[in-house]
Amino acid sequence: MDLGIVTFNADLDLLMQSYRLAKKSICHFIIIDNGSHNQQELTKSFLSLPKVLLILNEENRGVAHALNQIVQKSEQLGSKWVLLMDHDSLLSPYLLAAYHDLIPEVEKDVAIICPSVKSLHGKPFANLEKGSGHQIINGLYLSTIERCITSGSCISILHCRDLGYFDEQLFIDEVDYEYAFRVHQSGLAIKRVDNICMLHEVIADDQIKQLHLLHKTIQYHDTSLKRTYYRARNLTYLAKRHTGYRNSKSEISKAIIKIIIFERQKLARLRAVKRGITDGNKMKPLLQEKGFEN
Repeated sequence: MDLGIVTFNADLDLLMQSYRLAKKSICHFIIIDNGSHNQQELTKSFLSLPKVLLILNEENRGVAHALNQIVQKSEQLGSKWVLLMDHDSLLSPYLLAAYHDLIPEVEKDVAIICPSVKSLHGKPFANLEKGSGHQIINGLYLSTIERCITSGSCISILHCRDLGYFDEQLFIDEVDYEYAFRVHQSGLAIKRVDNICMLHEVIADDQIKQLHLLHKTIQYHDTSLKRTYYRARNLTYLAKRHTGYRNSKSEISKAIIKIIIFERQKLARLRAVKRGITDGNKMKPLLQEKGFEN
C-alpha cells in the first residue's frame, strides 16, 4: 500500500508528522504539489527522504488531476491500493494498521475503504452518514456507505482504473462524491471502519460560521467566491453526466437560500452561482477512458 498526498501551500510540519507516522507502514510516500509558493522549502524538506516521491506541478490543474497523478504513479510502482490524504488531515497510525488487515479480506468487491471522519471545527462529513450491512473483520467494525471524502480513503487501483479514474473537469468540489457515485453505480462497495476516526481540518476558504437566532445556534459555510462558483458549476454539470446525482437542482437552490440569509457579499455570490450554472450547462460530460495522460 502506498500513501499519496496532494499539497497546496501545505503546512510542512504537519506533512512531516504524517510522513513519520506512515513511513514504516507504507511502500511509497507520494507527494503531488499543485503549484505551491513553498515548493523550494517542500523540496528541501522531503526530496531526499526514504520512500518519498515528489512531483511538482508548475500550476494548479485541480485536485482531480493530482489524484490521478497519485494513482498513476502508484500503479507504475506496482501497488494495488493507495491511501489518499489531504495535507490538512491528521493521519492515525491505527488507520494504516486497519487497512493492512482489511485489504486482503475485501479487495475483490470493495473499491474504497474509509474511516469515520470528524472535523476540528464541527463540519459534518459524508463519512458519518448512516451505514448498512454491518460486519466485523479482525476486530474492525465495518459499514457500507454510499459516499465519502477523499482524504483518509484507501482506494483500489484496479477498480479505479476500471471506473475511469477521477473526473478532471471538476477541478475542485464534488471530485470525491462523484467518484463515490460511480463506485455505487458499478455495484462495488465503500466500506467505512466505524471504530477508527480521523480528524480533518476545514480548508481555509470554507470556514464554519455561527449565527445565533431565537436562542438557537445555526452553523453555515462562509465559502470563497471561487468555491461558490465551482459548486454551482459542478453540480449543474454532474446533473447532466449522471441521472439522479445528488438532486443537484435542490442543492443549488439550498445554496442560494443560504447566501441570501447568511453569507457575506450576497450579490457577488449570487453572480458566482449564476455564472457557475451557465458554465456547467456548457460543459460536455467526460467520456472516461481506461487510462489517462499526465
